[in-house]
Amino acid sequence: MSHLSLLSQASEGETDTNQSTSTEKDELTLYSKIEKDIIELIKSSPFGRLMYDFEIEGFLSQRGYNVEDVSKVLKGLINSGILILTPNGTLDLNFSKLGGS
Repeated sequence: MSHLSLLSQASEGETDTNQSTSTEKDELTLYSKIEKDIIELIKSSPFGRLMYDFEIEGFLSQRGYNVEDVSKVLKGLINSGILILTPNGTLDLNFSKLGGS
């Protein structure tokens, strides 16, 4: 499953879709890496896949990611239905949206 539309939502780059700058491509690559790391982090979480957004931001900031970038990707994953925000505020994966993962 391609998350290009999700990554485009998370990107705050130019609206001209005919020309893409290297900065925008770098940003999409970064968001794609963050997305994969978020999914893997939740899958392997010692908390049973339920994590708070600030926990995810903290773990990934320790890996060198910018917290604002992680937050943008988290919001995109929630809006696309890949992550489910539970009533107690934790995040869980919606495996039906992951394409068989």
